[in-house]
Amino acid sequence: MPKILHMNYVRFGGNSRFVPPILAVAQTDGSFYHHSKVGKAGALLLKPDDTFSSHVQPLYKLVSSTEAEWASVYLGICVAEEANQSSIGLENDCLGVVHQIMMKSNQRHEYARYYHYKIKELSKNFDWCGIRWIPREMNRADKLLR
Repeated sequence: MPKILHMNYVRFGGNSRFVPPILAVAQTDGSFYHHSKVGKAGALLLKPDDTFSSHVQPLYKLVSSTEAEWASVYLGICVAEEANQSSIGLENDCLGVVHQIMMKSNQRHEYARYYHYKIKELSKNFDWCGIRWIPREMNRADKLLR
């Protein structure tokens, strides 16, 4: 089996500059059906006490699969906030979305600007927020949407 590159989290929000020793992890994924323009956002939250919860939310009037991925990252941070987690590491397999959150780049699409703003606003409620890309094979949220 080939070795997979392991990426570190990149901080994008929160009040602390340093990665905390204890971190909740939210793996997120989105799905999109081109003909019907509907999809789903999924998030799997693994808490530091080794308990987990899974969440799937239907999405309507989507423009693209990328919009579903943005919605899934937003769902992940919402779920972490509802579970009273102080620090969160988000993981997603859509490199474009992860990169736009990491690099604070300008978003071309209205939906990306909307979700980027919402994610950044929610990140202010945490001590630390980070994100990283993971391969689809390692993303357990992918299985929630199948």
